[in-house]
Amino acid sequence: MNEQSILEEFEEADPEQQFKLLMAHFGRTIYYSQLLEQQSINMLAVKELSGISDFTSAKVDEIFDKYDFSKQTLGTFSKTIAKSFNLSTEDVMELEAVIKLRNHFTHSYFRFNDVLMHSDSGKIKMIKDFNAFTIRVKSIDAKLVVYSDRYDQMYGLTAEVYQAQMDQVRDNWKDKEIGDDYDSIKKNN
Repeated sequence: MNEQSILEEFEEADPEQQFKLLMAHFGRTIYYSQLLEQQSINMLAVKELSGISDFTSAKVDEIFDKYDFSKQTLGTFSKTIAKSFNLSTEDVMELEAVIKLRNHFTHSYFRFNDVLMHSDSGKIKMIKDFNAFTIRVKSIDAKLVVYSDRYDQMYGLTAEVYQAQMDQVRDNWKDKEIGDDYDSIKKNN
């Protein structure tokens, strides 16, 4: 959806639906924030795996867990990525700017902009902010994919391999019954 159609949908909605759309766009912003974080973890883990000649599923899990449960911040990961993958100065600056925005959206956006929710033009501004961020994340993510492709190729991780892995995960989870006892704070418990 382009911004114009997003705004048209918002303007045509009743107030209750407008609030739901606003929250949906904020949710998308948070989703893309996590996408950026996961891409960073993937890059670091795959680079580390590329240095191992024979590895097991347990070793792969161990390396990913090291990053998934790390106390390091996304900003720290980005500095490692910038050095390890030889990011251009321009891409480092954009990555740092997007991470700064990500931190703003996740920690303080609503605290600093709650007054915008009291007017239609304020809500539209918020949706524009969310949409602009999503576009920037998609752009830097596409660049990070290009940087990581050389390690993926060295390691034989093609788009088909990734797709097969995702298909397997989907197949494993699609029929699982998730009850109230499922702890969604833990990783794939």
